[in-house]
Amino acid sequence: MGREQAKLIYGHDINYVLLMHLGAFSSTILPEALDLLKKKGFKLVTLEEAESDAAYDGDPDVGLHDAGTFLDQWMQVKQIKYPEHAEKPYKEIESVCR
Repeated sequence: MGREQAKLIYGHDINYVLLMHLGAFSSTILPEALDLLKKKGFKLVTLEEAESDAAYDGDPDVGLHDAGTFLDQWMQVKQIKYPEHAEKPYKEIESVCR
């Protein structure tokens, strides 16, 4: 959904920041998780490159009652209707987490 939101807000996909909390299980799951991201069309870039995207120049300066994401905040500020809800990728996540 984030990619669809970015296209609605900015007219194109943006660079994203992936925050990961690493632990003992990370070495088991990380290779498959990164492969899945690549298969989905994500390209890994440095933090500096991701933050250089113009999308991060502004601050929506809005607090959502359910906390929401950065893109959710911009959707509210710009009064953009949310895209149709897509199915959650539970099966894909489950297969990676085995």
